[in-house]
Amino acid sequence: MQVLLVHSPLLTRSSWGGVPARLADLGYSVAVPDLRPALGSGPPFYEHLFRAIAEPAHADEEVTVVGHSRAGPLLPGAVANIGATSVRAIFLDARLPHGGRTWLDTMTADQRATLLSSIDNGLLLPWDRWFPSAALAELLPDNVMRQRFREELTGLPATLLDEPMPQTPWDDRVGKAYVQLSPAYAAVADQAQAAGWPVARYSMDHLAPLTRPREVADAIAGSIAANTVNAHT
Repeated sequence: MQVLLVHSPLLTRSSWGGVPARLADLGYSVAVPDLRPALGSGPPFYEHLFRAIAEPAHADEEVTVVGHSRAGPLLPGAVANIGATSVRAIFLDARLPHGGRTWLDTMTADQRATLLSSIDNGLLLPWDRWFPSAALAELLPDNVMRQRFREELTGLPATLLDEPMPQTPWDDRVGKAYVQLSPAYAAVADQAQAAGWPVARYSMDHLAPLTRPREVADAIAGSIAANTVNAHT
């Protein structure tokens, strides 16, 4: 089975930390698409992102696409571009799809005002500057890891905020599951559960792929296994 690990557009491939290596040790074929070139290619951003995610997929294998954080809404469109006969989508501490709406539409009025006021030369501020530095230090207490993480972050094109997410219906072949890592995503996990998705909940944190990669990889593998059992019962 192949696993595609999709990073948040606000982060980078490195945000997966040691998760790919651990999944490979567990016997999975792993690919980590880089979304940054797609974000730099101009609109339509979402179509470019969908293709970037789907490009490394193997049509002759079962494929599981794992979206972390803001990669979650990209999964329906990405899955629609994958030609494999069996596909699963796992939302890892991730937002849910918002087809037909823009990114701004998913925010509160206060969030929109704060974000729009921070635009500089057509770019959003890098993600680590959206909140007090102490919050990132709590998530990434290792100074070297935190500095390396921050150095890789760049601002996203602000026009992405206004682009409606294409409305892509789920194909019947797609199994969906949710893995909650942090308390901040408990309500989102509740929505997934209410929709009938398998949900697994853990007491970690949002950047656990960096700080606890073995546990996160094992959680992903557990979700794949559980979803496989459900699909055949």
